[in-house]
Amino acid sequence: MPEYSVSLAEKADQLEVEAGETFDEGRAANQQSDDYILNAVLLASVLFLVGIASRFDWQPVRYAILVGALIPLVIGVYNILTYPIA
Repeated sequence: MPEYSVSLAEKADQLEVEAGETFDEGRAANQQSDDYILNAVLLASVLFLVGIASRFDWQPVRYAILVGALIPLVIGVYNILTYPIA
């Protein structure tokens, strides 16, 4: 009988669509939190490199480490400025 339809099946289909949308929102939020954590690790590595640079007496090594710390610093600041706030 084609005119027969189960009302609970329609409700289940609607809830399945809503669950899929909610799952996609959760996945996007998870990716955003992973991006923020990666950025925190980048900025922490900058602090580490700057901290150990002062331990070297030879100036070229100090400058090389500081230049090496500049790269993750630029990437981290760029990420801070471009990531969404909420």
